[in-house]
Amino acid sequence: MFSILRTSLFVLFVFACTYMNGQNLEKMEFFFEAGSAKGINDVFSYNFQFSPGYKLTENFTLGVGIGFVDYNNRTDLKNELIDNHYFQTGWHNAWKPYLHGKYSISSNHRVNPFIKVDIGYAFFSHKKKLSYVDEIENDYVTIPFDIKGGINSTINLGILKHSNHFGEALTVSVFYLFQPVTYKYMSNSVRKNISSIGFNVGVIF
Repeated sequence: MFSILRTSLFVLFVFACTYMNGQNLEKMEFFFEAGSAKGINDVFSYNFQFSPGYKLTENFTLGVGIGFVDYNNRTDLKNELIDNHYFQTGWHNAWKPYLHGKYSISSNHRVNPFIKVDIGYAFFSHKKKLSYVDEIENDYVTIPFDIKGGINSTINLGILKHSNHFGEALTVSVFYLFQPVTYKYMSNSVRKNISSIGFNVGVIF
């Protein structure tokens, strides 16, 4: 099922890029964001996002984007099959293609509140070997470890200020990211929720 969802998102991404390429460039919007977040299980992350979009109206923009998230997950994994040893997952990162929509409450003021919603899929690039000391054999033992992502969604609430100096507008926002993942190690498959709340700053061109 996940492979179908990933393929569908990729097709939508390519289709949307092709569609926007043929539109009036004056109605195009390029939104860059960066920030950090803190979430469940002491997950701390840095994120960068690029959200090109097409202005359907003065207040509403729709498009596709790509994000990069760098996680520091301090949660240990417990494996009861091998003497209740714990394994720390450490740093891992993900690429996140997504569809997004942004609505500004008003377009007639210099400072406007806005809401932005993203729906996408996280692709984690994290395959490594976890190690522990076997007290009986008195030697290091390694096991394979992998992270599988899943469908995610983000809701942003923020304020944009129109600028005459840098870009079209500058933004600040708070966001909630819903992100489930699956940890796979040895014969275990553990579903985890690493959702988080964070803060972004951005610029719109």
